[in-house]
Amino acid sequence: LCTNGSWGTCSGEVIPTLETCDKKDNDCNGKADDLASQVCYSGPPKTQGVGLCMGGIQACTNGVAGACKGEITPLGEICDNKDNDCNGKADDNLNRYCYSGAANTRNVGACKDGQQSCSAGAWSSCSGQVTPTTEKCDNQDNDCDGKTDEFLSRSCYTGSPGTGGVGQCKVGSQACAGGGWGSCSGQVTPTTETCDNKDGELCDNGLFCV
Repeated sequence: LCTNGSWGTCSGEVIPTLETCDKKDNDCNGKADDLASQVCYSGPPKTQGVGLCMGGIQACTNGVAGACKGEITPLGEICDNKDNDCNGKADDNLNRYCYSGAANTRNVGACKDGQQSCSAGAWSSCSGQVTPTTEKCDNQDNDCDGKTDEFLSRSCYTGSPGTGGVGQCKVGSQACAGGGWGSCSGQVTPTTETCDNKDGELCDNGLFCV
């Protein structure tokens, strides 16, 4: 409008803008949606170009933007010396439980898991795990089969050393119960020698009476 001999601002005009995918000729070149493929990214903005994350390509068809092809967005971190979650650190804070014993003994009895940590794409040794051992008389399930102190017995003898198995003297046996060894059952220890033509008392391999 002309006011007092001067033209005012141009009101209501539409000038060329960047072409967008909307079925309109935004840049006013006579063609609608004449777009080259556009870079696209659907992950958090700060992760694009960090670690493995990267943008993809998106094409426009009939005013509709297509799928973003080829993009890589953040994933859960794995032990591969790569920044999978795109936070700028590779293999950060990766730990897991581990166990090298038989599967059916895991967390049974004395057996328990250990832990591993990841560094430079490799898991460390399994630290702190307890795997099955030979059962012993301690009121624990050492072999991790769900039973404690089962079928444990041992030879015993309270007589003088060297007399067990000599003459009438013989070794006995003890059974384990509740983490302790029971009495020595069945043993025969030396007694005072008597005149009975037997080396059954002192058990010194001779010295019979005549």
